[in-house]
Amino acid sequence: MKKSYLLLLVLLAAGHLMAQETITMSGKVTDDLEEPLPGVNVLIKGTIQGTVTDINGQYTLEMPRDAEALVFSYVGFITEEIAIGGRSVVDVILTPDILALSEVVVVGYGTQRKSDVTGSVVRVTTEATKDLPNFDVLQSIQGRIPGVNIAVAERPGQTDLGLNIRGSNTLSRNDNANDPLIVVDGIIYNGNISDFNPNDIASIDVLKDASAAAVYGARAANGVLLLTTRKGTTDKPTFNFNTYQGFQEPATLVDVLDGAGYERKIADYNAILLAENPDASLIELTEAERLNRDNGVETDWIDLVLQTGRISNYHLDVSGRTDKVNYYVAGTYLAQEGIIENDNYDRVTLNMNLTNEITDWYSVTLKTAFSAEDRSGEQAGGNDPNGQATLDRALRQSPYGNVFDEEGPGGYALFPMGLQTAENPMVRTLVDDIDKRNSFWGLISSNLQLPFLPGFKWTLNYSNNLRTRRDNRFTSNDLSPSAQNLNGIASKRHRRYYDWTFDNILNYKQLWNEKHSFDFTLLISREYREFEDTRARATTFVSQALGYHDLDLGEIQTVESNFTDQNSIAQMARLNYIFDDRYAFTFTVRRDGFSAFAANNKYATFPSAAFAWTPTNEAFLDGVEWLDYLKLRLSYGENGNQAINRYSSLARIGTSQYLFGNDGNTVATFNVNTQANDELTWETTVSRNIGLDFEVLDSRLTGSIDAYLSNTTDLLQDRRLPRTTGFRSVLSNIGEVQNKGIEIALNSDNLRNKPLSWQTGIAFALNRNEIISLGGLDADGDGVEDDDILNRWFIGEPINVAFGFATDGIYQVDDEIPDGNRPGDFRLVDYNGDGEITPEDRHVLGTTDPRYQISVSNTLRYKQFSLYIMINSLQGGRDYYIGDNFETRSVNRRDFVTYSEIFNFQDVPYWTPDNPTNEYPRLDYNPTFNHPIIEDRSFIRIQDISLAYNFNESLLERIKLRDMRAYVSVKNLLTFTDWSGYNPERSRTIQDFPFLRTYTVGLDFSF
Repeated sequence: MKKSYLLLLVLLAAGHLMAQETITMSGKVTDDLEEPLPGVNVLIKGTIQGTVTDINGQYTLEMPRDAEALVFSYVGFITEEIAIGGRSVVDVILTPDILALSEVVVVGYGTQRKSDVTGSVVRVTTEATKDLPNFDVLQSIQGRIPGVNIAVAERPGQTDLGLNIRGSNTLSRNDNANDPLIVVDGIIYNGNISDFNPNDIASIDVLKDASAAAVYGARAANGVLLLTTRKGTTDKPTFNFNTYQGFQEPATLVDVLDGAGYERKIADYNAILLAENPDASLIELTEAERLNRDNGVETDWIDLVLQTGRISNYHLDVSGRTDKVNYYVAGTYLAQEGIIENDNYDRVTLNMNLTNEITDWYSVTLKTAFSAEDRSGEQAGGNDPNGQATLDRALRQSPYGNVFDEEGPGGYALFPMGLQTAENPMVRTLVDDIDKRNSFWGLISSNLQLPFLPGFKWTLNYSNNLRTRRDNRFTSNDLSPSAQNLNGIASKRHRRYYDWTFDNILNYKQLWNEKHSFDFTLLISREYREFEDTRARATTFVSQALGYHDLDLGEIQTVESNFTDQNSIAQMARLNYIFDDRYAFTFTVRRDGFSAFAANNKYATFPSAAFAWTPTNEAFLDGVEWLDYLKLRLSYGENGNQAINRYSSLARIGTSQYLFGNDGNTVATFNVNTQANDELTWETTVSRNIGLDFEVLDSRLTGSIDAYLSNTTDLLQDRRLPRTTGFRSVLSNIGEVQNKGIEIALNSDNLRNKPLSWQTGIAFALNRNEIISLGGLDADGDGVEDDDILNRWFIGEPINVAFGFATDGIYQVDDEIPDGNRPGDFRLVDYNGDGEITPEDRHVLGTTDPRYQISVSNTLRYKQFSLYIMINSLQGGRDYYIGDNFETRSVNRRDFVTYSEIFNFQDVPYWTPDNPTNEYPRLDYNPTFNHPIIEDRSFIRIQDISLAYNFNESLLERIKLRDMRAYVSVKNLLTFTDWSGYNPERSRTIQDFPFLRTYTVGLDFSF
């Protein structure tokens, strides 16, 4: 019996020992940017047993074999509970709590906690706007960041959204001179930001002040946008599908004349002719117009060329992570039919992110993005000389004109009124036009963290970017008078953009005595870019059957080709030092070299320094309960601008053709067409910034206030030369501009009660710039530096101004009217008071920049419903945010002389003796002095509205989905403005193109 008890005790002891058998668990904890997180608490679920991660984010933990899960927690991040599932290695990616100060932000070649940032850095995620039809990444942040101005899209696939950060710092006419730098996943991206789909972007960090942007030196004078693409966040593969369908319409349109109004306008014009000359030849309807009038046929040409725009978007991605691999693969298809006939846009984007953690201390990341755009076809009405869509041809058609003609091209009447001055806008849709653009970007990144060198990280990044554009066009001889004269016009153009960037980055982080934190970064970067352009054109075709596919059939052929390349190199060093979470210092110096500058000035050095103090971490504020967080930021820095064309410092040679003798032979000749400048160097912007970040009332109100001042010297602009030199100008470094402003961002948590919550965001920005100098030229010898009237640059005035004669109403019949004017003319202001109107009466009328911008967003949630509303406004007031609206307000075109040039068929109350308006002039108004008609462009716009419903968990469990959301949205619902054209934001007149109002319904689910 005793033996039995003894055996039982032995078995129980053995079972107890087996139950207490332990295993060693290890792994690595990183944030969503793959940066290691030191100090993360790792606990065995249901116990107080655990450990914390080291400086490299790694941990090792002895734990019972039967433990079910680990709990990972870190201030500022969402706590994660991870099932062990028999594994001995568990790696975790923690997701930041976006409302917390420990949120990790990208600061260029690295990351920092938000509370440690010394510069002006703002992070936004695409989460808040995921229910909106944003086909461009910039639309996702529109109106959400103070100081970042992005205009609305006006047509399908539009990419020039006018991105601007903190106003203008240069006078350069280069198209990209004021554009911010785009950085994708840590490496500079030289393509268009529209190459990336918004669904593939997780967050956008904006570096606004010189200190924050200093790591990019010569590229950062206009700010930096850092895009971080999505990664896998779940252990199991997650499939996500998102689609929205919708339609688009003009947000605003102008009224056009009907038949009766058109005849009334002709009668009023004839009355003017008779009053001036009883023998004048009166204007009459053409034969085609009379026939249609007698048959009761009228056409609204604006309505004819417009249609209901359609928009469809489909997105599918799969993502996940394992112990060693993190992956994200996505594809998106976007199709837009514009509001004007044949204005179509298709885009396919493919994106892949793959990270393989080969060992605990070495990983490799591969990222690729492909974009294919199709913009083929010419829309009804064609383009203006700048390539912008326009309704001008439709506005110049008689309501009695013929739309169709069986003998005409494609069944259309080429000249609806029988007058060759007005072509049928629908004929433009018959032009054979191909416009296709491809972009392929790849990034490979090597990340080394040696275990025997804690805190050390070595990163090698290499990116390759290839972009191509193919433009083919054929206009047969029946589609336009010019093509008829040349018996067909065909052209083919191929553009190729290629660049690569190589970054070598060393980073060392260390924490000493729990109070001294050091983060040191070194960079060596090399970049190469090239551009290739080939054009071929042919006219006078023997046969037009093959169009641009066989240019050899054209008797007259021309060929052009072009190739350019450029090189850049940079070195950078940055030190971040934080003492006791109270004082933070950042010191940065970067040296850039650029091949386009003169031989002795290819390199420049840009230093910066910043300081931040967190008073709420001081003992004297411990008892202030209402103040949760307060940080003061100060920064100073220099940035450069290299926005000049390649070879700009060199004397460039052009070619031409010269005819020798009478035999008709031509030879190619060469001539120097630009002057060299051996001293050409960088523009330099010196900036100062003071900022305040705060959280009060248990973080119910958070925000930041920034004030900045910058001066840009050595401006890159053309200096005019005497004609005796043989050149008109030379690119030089002359002048100085100043830029300053205030930015305020506020976020309030108005209601936290469940099931109802309400958050509000306010973004306010005020910016002023001023021309300080234009190079010191004093041609008239009056001791005062001269303005540059030709370029509309005036010392002491803003960069962007309206200049010309001011108007003060319209002369009426009983007014005292000066010689050369008549009743119905605009009254020009005698600005200098000499009693007559002369060119000296022109002056600066105001600035085309706004006085301030403010946007307000509200998010309300009730149970499964969420409502998002964004209101955006740009305001001017007196002498601010004005524009020339002559085409809308003048009744006729600027070059109007006689009726044979066709009226503008906008229906407006033009001046007559019986209608003595002060807004619109007489019908035959042709001013002696060309002048603008100024209008205020201020507006308030309901920019975005979205209503979403998140399906409840019980339903999702039944249909085996992780989550599902349905939503409806509208973009640009209403705009309140006194501007009488189409779009005040872009100063669009009626000859341009209206911007779009978009309605969509969408569905988003994952499994």
